[in-house]
Amino acid sequence: GGSVEVMVELAPDRPIRLDDPISAQVRGGKPVKMHLSGEAQVPQVGILEDEFDFGVVTVGGKVVRSLTLVNAGPLMAMVDILLTEHPYFDVRYEAPESSYLEDSPDEEKEQPLQLISAHEAAIEAESLARGIVAAPVDDVEEDPTIAQYGEPIDDRDYRVSVPPSGSIEIKFVFEPKEVANFEFELPIELTGLAGASSLRRVVYAEAVESRVVLEPLSVDLGDCTVREGEFPYEGEVLLSNVHPGGEAIDWEFD
Repeated sequence: GGSVEVMVELAPDRPIRLDDPISAQVRGGKPVKMHLSGEAQVPQVGILEDEFDFGVVTVGGKVVRSLTLVNAGPLMAMVDILLTEHPYFDVRYEAPESSYLEDSPDEEKEQPLQLISAHEAAIEAESLARGIVAAPVDDVEEDPTIAQYGEPIDDRDYRVSVPPSGSIEIKFVFEPKEVANFEFELPIELTGLAGASSLRRVVYAEAVESRVVLEPLSVDLGDCTVREGEFPYEGEVLLSNVHPGGEAIDWEFD
């Protein structure tokens, strides 16, 4: 008189279509048969932009470019953007005024851009809630950023959910902290499937020292009293052109 729930999972590594019967052998009884059908498709995701050229950026500055993922397929697609090894680059998501997220009555709707570590933690929590326990991991790999940078750096590996037959625009940010030239292929891939040509894009950027130096960075006028404008309080700052080419620079107060 009892029952047990059996979960059937499909985890294909290539496109596949299933339409076959399966059976369970019952000891001392008749086989239990059921029909299994399903289809696995490769997500049809591309990037709208041809390349990402941030140009010349002053150290300490910030430049933002749009990165638009387009999903031409009928299924939700998952894309990983792996930027941990590129610490001066980051991606951010700003929800538009109207989006597919707002159509859901669920106020806790999953955001389309999440850290992979947070996304996997949410899946693990859901599995534990359903009574599914993951196999223990014997060997814990050392954080690769420790070997490269001497200490762990901010986790910048993201997972993006792209709605079916839709698109999502995220902000691709460059904030350099040192002088350097950057040219690399955007580290992006379909989750679990590397090498999609539709996602291959090149990133260009150059970080340079500031061309203008302002000293001091703050001016303290002390305690001031209200008086007529013909007797103003004054302070001095020095604006220096440090451009190595000696070119004149136009500037203005904003």
